[in-house]
Amino acid sequence: MRPRDERHSVLIRGRMRSGGPMVDVCVRNVSKNGMMLQAPEAPRRGDYVEVRLQEDTIVGQVVWSSDRRFGIRTRDRVPVWRLLGRPSPIERGTGGERLNATRAAAARAHSESRYFGRAAEFLILALAVTAVAGFFAFMGYEALASLTTQIKTHL
Repeated sequence: MRPRDERHSVLIRGRMRSGGPMVDVCVRNVSKNGMMLQAPEAPRRGDYVEVRLQEDTIVGQVVWSSDRRFGIRTRDRVPVWRLLGRPSPIERGTGGERLNATRAAAARAHSESRYFGRAAEFLILALAVTAVAGFFAFMGYEALASLTTQIKTHL
């Protein structure tokens, strides 16, 4: 016989649909393959339910039902770590430290690249403004030089 999955006691509010409108539910415990919920009225054994929690939508089948509480076996694995507000198994341990260090380095590189991009953008804009100002200064100089030449020839 297979050992029972570890249960985690929780109190998580959510919404559930079981063939009708959405109703409020409360998750009482959770494991990687199921959960126990409490609702105003428990669905019947064998019914399929859709449970919306935080950013997760979980689909499962009711395996037991009693008054307001019932248990479901989920179709997919339940993200227990996310529901408990803990780091994912990938982020835990030595691999997680490496992953977090890699993410920090990537964030730093991204920040530096944005800084250099903005500096290059400012430099190009400054050069363009300088070029336009130089062009108009040259045109003004040419106009004044032409005007000065005309005045000298008439005197």
